[in-house]
Amino acid sequence: MNDREKEDELNKQEWEIKKSLLMVFIPIIILVIIPISYYQLNSLEKAEERFNKVNQQEYSGVVKKKKENGDYPRASRWVLLEGFEIASKSIMRFMLR
Repeated sequence: MNDREKEDELNKQEWEIKKSLLMVFIPIIILVIIPISYYQLNSLEKAEERFNKVNQQEYSGVVKKKKENGDYPRASRWVLLEGFEIASKSIMRFMLR
């Protein structure tokens, strides 16, 4: 065998190896991407469901204190109502954003 035939044989073997690797890794990648995308879509639905549940709650009472962390549009804001514990602060903060 001369050098040209050896090089052609080497290229053929290299192509076979690449083809075999692609046949192995492409299905693996597809089987990994599908569950990840399903999980992300499902978690978005759950987040929307939790948001709507909290958003539909109503609070009434006398306002004791209004607070704001900073003077910019995305600053945290919340209202403390008379008769509610400090734990309700996180719920109110979530609703007032």
